Amino acid sequence: MTSARIDFTEGFDNDEIIVRVNGEIAFHGRNVTTSPLIGLAESVELTLPGEHAEAEIELPGRGAATRLDLRASRQVAVSVSGSALSHTVSAEGTEFGYG
Repeated sequence: MTSARIDFTEGFDNDEIIVRVNGEIAFHGRNVTTSPLIGLAESVELTLPGEHAEAEIELPGRGAATRLDLRASRQVAVSVSGSALSHTVSAEGTEFGYG
């Protein structure tokens, strides 16, 4: 099995985060807040099932949601501003750094 990592970075303030992979809840975080010292709120390592791995990230309290193809991007940084989620994919062979 392969894995993917989602880093929740800027803009999170006591948020609830639900991550579904292929429709199944893979992560449910509550009170997620970005650390101003390192710019990271939470990091989640997901085991990817099968050949298709689509993630849906939802912030129910903000009415924000996005979808990602995790087979195409094994490390993703997700940030939020208001009710808009945005993401950045790491280049092949590199990792994001925090702190």
